[in-house]
Amino acid sequence: MIYEGKASYNKNFLFVIATFFLCLYFLISPLDMMLNITGSGTITKYVGVILIGICLILMINRRLVIHWDLTIIGIVILMYTSITFYFSNWPYISLSRMITFYNLMALFLVIINVGFQAKYKKWVINSVIASGVVISLYLIINYEELILNRTGRVTITTENGGFVDPNSLAVYLCISFIFCVDRLLNELGKLRRILILISTTLIILAILFTGSRGGMLSLLVAISCFVLTYIFQWEIRRKNIVNLFYILLTIVIFLIVSNTLLPKELIERFSFSNWTSDGGSDRTLIWKLTIENLLEKYLLLGSGVGTFPYVFEYHVGWFKVAHNTWLELLIEKGIIGLSLWITLIILLFKKAIKNKESTIIVLLISIIVAETFLSAEVSKHWWNTLMLSMLYTKEIYHKKIS
Repeated sequence: MIYEGKASYNKNFLFVIATFFLCLYFLISPLDMMLNITGSGTITKYVGVILIGICLILMINRRLVIHWDLTIIGIVILMYTSITFYFSNWPYISLSRMITFYNLMALFLVIINVGFQAKYKKWVINSVIASGVVISLYLIINYEELILNRTGRVTITTENGGFVDPNSLAVYLCISFIFCVDRLLNELGKLRRILILISTTLIILAILFTGSRGGMLSLLVAISCFVLTYIFQWEIRRKNIVNLFYILLTIVIFLIVSNTLLPKELIERFSFSNWTSDGGSDRTLIWKLTIENLLEKYLLLGSGVGTFPYVFEYHVGWFKVAHNTWLELLIEKGIIGLSLWITLIILLFKKAIKNKESTIIVLLISIIVAETFLSAEVSKHWWNTLMLSMLYTKEIYHKKIS
């Protein structure tokens, strides 16, 4: 249901301000850990709080596009997360995670229910692409200075020891890549296409530099999904099949050239033998031990929000995160909590399919794959994916009622 209040200059001005902060949020999210204000949290956090405030004002002024299904399931997830707090043997850890979770869920709920105008859609997408390009250029230009260890991997670090997890950085870059491909397939101007194609190759190179195997798998899944969705929509997108072919050809050539230029140790990291030899940096071992030692005990109700590393250490004697969002949700929130999250994801897929938004289908599938190798319930790249999947969809935009 769509509600329309009286149009006014103040409302339109607030809409522009809200869109500005929304674009800023997506632009700086990948650098969240870097933009830390000592003792106060991150700049991204404050941008999010300001954005929530502006959106609430717009909602009070009846600028709404209410999605009851997503809103209800979001509130239920929020409530059940609160309940799992009482199952936790580490209340301070759970409380800290809950506060972060509340902030992210509040932002998600107000974003999907504010009627953002369709003309601002490109602003949001351009901010996601710009973020990926800027970060990619920084990693590529400063590659020698940013190498983490002998594996040749790079990430963004600070003098005080702060850094962005290269695997998380790769997921952010993959999101930018997906929207670059979308723009390439739908942009008419030749100059713009060339610029976006250059941006796409820079982002792919940066993903390789992070050495993230999960990120590279997510990238390959995204490419495969784009091919499949366009094949199934042949009659609708026949002209774009040629564009997609040229994009794929460019990517293949680029990957072949990169294989000869990248450090040997970095190339070896992506090999299947390397993956099997170290078990995905011990991921398969962690998953195996979790299933053997934790699953039966916490399957129904969970161990409590944010407690996985502590529960794992208590039962296994090894302090580790799950490196698998879905397994972590299952242990922390039980089958009930995981089922609620799956319901939310299914609803997002249904809306994308209903509106024939193939780019969002690709985005959701590829990022779900990426999160299988990360613990990402409160990671901004996961929540950005959820918000973008609605911001991109036609249903969210405000429509005037004559």
